[in-house]
This record gives sequence, structure tokens and C-alpha cells, in this order.
Amino acid sequence: MNDWYEVWADGGLYPPYLLLLQKIGNTYDVVDPQEGGNIVFHAEDYESAKQWLLEDEYEKLNGIGDG
Repeated sequence: MNDWYEVWADGGLYPPYLLLLQKIGNTYDVVDPQEGGNIVFHAEDYESAKQWLLEDEYEKLNGIGDG
């Protein structure tokens, strides 16, 4: 079971492409729910996972996203 998750979106697409960043124990996985929940990136720390998402121009969603 995951400890928590964040929703990240590629806002350059319509509809936006979504990925989940989830913490499981002491590791962080970026999961693609549109590809059957496949792990697309694995990191040992939050900053590495966040940087990977930011490099691909994903933005963390907080509340309702702009459309």
C-alpha cells in the first residue's frame, strides 16, 4: 500500500496526460495509470522523482487544474 501520492499533469496536451508520484516505504515511484499502472520511473528520494517529472514539463496538481 502506498503512503501517499501526488497527481502530476502535462498541461501542454489536451486532455492533460496524468502521472502519479507515490511514496511506498522509503522509495518513490512515478506511475502511469493510463498504461495499466506501470512504473515509469523509480527513485530513492523525492527530489529525484520530482526533478524527473519537471524535466518532462509535468506540473504538480493542487486542487482543480486550469483547462
